[in-house]
This record gives sequence, C-alpha cells and structure tokens, in this order.
Amino acid sequence: MRRKHRSLAAIGALASGLLMSGPAVAETGAGDSDDGVLVVAEDTIPEFDYIAHVTEPEGEDDGLPGGLIKVTTRDGDTLFAYCLDVRTALRKGAAYRQADRSEVPTLKDNPDAAKVDWVLQHGYPWLSEAELGKLIGRTVSKKAAAGGTQAAIWRLTNHVKAVPWDPAGAALADYLVAHAVDATEPAPSLVLDPGTVTGPAGSVLGPLTIGTTGDQVGASLDPAAVAAGVTLTDRGGKVVSDAEGRLAQSARDGESLFVKAPAGARPGTATVSAMSFVPVPVGRKLVGEGSQALALMTGDRVPFLAHATVGWTGGASPSPTPTADPGGSPSPTPSVPPSASPTAPGSPGVPTSPDPSGSTGPAPAPSGGADGGTELASTGSSRAALGFVLVAAGGLCVIGALVVLVHEWRRRCRTMD
Repeated sequence: MRRKHRSLAAIGALASGLLMSGPAVAETGAGDSDDGVLVVAEDTIPEFDYIAHVTEPEGEDDGLPGGLIKVTTRDGDTLFAYCLDVRTALRKGAAYRQADRSEVPTLKDNPDAAKVDWVLQHGYPWLSEAELGKLIGRTVSKKAAAGGTQAAIWRLTNHVKAVPWDPAGAALADYLVAHAVDATEPAPSLVLDPGTVTGPAGSVLGPLTIGTTGDQVGASLDPAAVAAGVTLTDRGGKVVSDAEGRLAQSARDGESLFVKAPAGARPGTATVSAMSFVPVPVGRKLVGEGSQALALMTGDRVPFLAHATVGWTGGASPSPTPTADPGGSPSPTPSVPPSASPTAPGSPGVPTSPDPSGSTGPAPAPSGGADGGTELASTGSSRAALGFVLVAAGGLCVIGALVVLVHEWRRRCRTMD
C-alpha cells in the first residue's frame, strides 16, 4: 500500500492538513476572555491515528489524522477536544464560543446528534484505553483509543465510513457507533434564571439567579442601558454596579442580580451579561467562525457567558416641584395624573401609555386645550375680574355717599346764615 512508502515529512504534511492555519483574528478584543470567547493560539494532535475512507468512501485511501486535539488559547489555557466536522479545518486565530447542538452545523437537524454525546461520554479519555480495551476484548493504545473515538464521531456527524488504520481503533469505532444511543446534551455551565424579567420603571426588577460550576461570576449591563441610567442593584435597591454598568464585586453560584431603571423612564429593555471561568464540561460544544466545531473533553477552565433580558414599563413621574409666580412668591403646581402629563414627548421623565394597537407613545393631553393648565388658568382669571368689579362698585358707593354728605352740609350752612 502507498502508506508504507510515506516519508516522515509527508506524514507531517498530512497531520497539518486537518489542522491547517488560517488568517489570525484581528486584535479587536472579540477574543478576550472577558467576552466569554477563547481564541486559538496553537493546536496539535498529540494522540491520533490515520483514519481512512473519510474523503474517499472506497478504494485505496491514505487517510487523515484524527484524534484528541490539544488547543492552546491566547490566554495560555490548554484544552483537549474532538473535531465535529471532518470537512472543515481548525483555523489558528479562530475565536470560539460555547454553543448548543442547534448551533453546530453538523449536528443541527442531524438525527444522530444525540448519539454523538453518548460517544463523547463513553469514549477516550472519559474512559481510559485499558477500560476501552476490556470492552472490545483487545489491547488498545492511547493513539488507537483517540483515533477510534474520533472516527466514531465523524461517522455520526459527517456520515462517512471513517476507518482507523489501527485494527484496535477500528474495532473501537465499530463498538462505539453500534452501542450509541441518544444522550442528554451537557447543560450550560453558567445560566441566569429566568432569562426574561419585566416590571415598572423605578422598581427593583428580578431576581436573576446565577447558576454556575465556576467560582466567581462577573456581570454587566449593555452600554445603551447604562447611558439611560439603568443600574444593577441588590434586593433592597442598593446600586452594586459601577459607572460602566459592571458588577462592582463578583457574585457566586446561587446569588441573585437585580436591575432598576430610573423612575419615570420610558419603556425599554436592558441586557444583563454574566461571565465566569468554569471547569471544562465534557461534551460541551464550541463553534468558531470559519473553523471546525469542537467538543470539549478535558483541560483548564474556560470562559462562559450567559444573558438575560430585563424590560420595564413606564413608571410614576417624579414629584412636582414648586414654581414661582411673577411676584416672586412660590406657588405649588397643580398635581396632574401621569396619564395627563403635559410634558413634551422625548423629555426626561415622560410617562407613556399603550394605545389599543399595542404601540407606546406620549400620553394624550387633557381635554380643554393643548396646555393641561388652561382650564385652571381661565377660572383664576374670572375670579380676579369679579373681585375687581366688586371692589370698584364698593368704591363708587363710598364716593357717592361722601358727595351726598358734603352737599347736605353746605345746604345747612346756607340755612343758618
């Protein structure tokens, strides 16, 4: 067979074929662990076998290297994983994030997707090469165990023949596929429960309870929410986030986060993002743009993200403040219900109310004019005018009485003369 005449250099070229390097991800911060993303810095296959009939179903086939992949991240962490797509290379510099089955191209709508999880939970290194050897009645090396497990995965993800060169590895692949049944997908290692919370503005909204296998959890609000004055709080409403919307002190498993929008804020939403470094969950999937999907098996801790959405409806308007009349003396502004607030749309603290169509907007002005205080002003003017008339009438009466008295006094004086 041709493979017997392969030089070491040619074998090395084959090994690099599956894990070929691609253009590095730009240093934009997208790969920072703070964003729950890990970036591949180096990748090798320390334990592998050549697997034939992957690209050519029949005939002579030199095979492709397949086995347990060692990935070193840009942050210096080491992970071990299996490939979930034989037709896509692992690209150096690719940014990976955790994913569910539905987000992995070779598992989405794949009737064998749940069987892949069974293979991951019963293959190497979850079971040692010695334990796997007992299952198939053969002596199995580490390389054969890794190659046989990878071949079984490719049979289910890409539906290729995938036969390892090592007979023990080939027997192991047959055993794993034949015994595979639907298995439960590994749960996320970080969650915020529930994923959605709603309530009135000005209230403490929550709780968002943290569930994680990690030690410490950081959290933050999206920039738009921070700009709108939204904060993270404790149950009593005390602010626990900084000016950038980040949790000032890390949280732990079982603790809760709360959110508060300013009183009188217009309806809106905020995204709460939590991040934690967690132990590698066996079988958890990673996806990266333009790079093969991976299934984690073991290694250092990895960053995981979780999100929740908090929405609020229009809250009560702030208490009115006294205003001054032209004479300088303070006079209280008449109280106007929120639904009749005359404040212009778009100004801070404008309450809104839904219309029958479901859309939201500024509350309608009260009847009687565009200005909510028109009727009250008109009443005040009428009373003032009436008071003026009464005063004027009284004054005329006094003047008339004086005139009569003077005239009578003069008449009497003439009579005495």
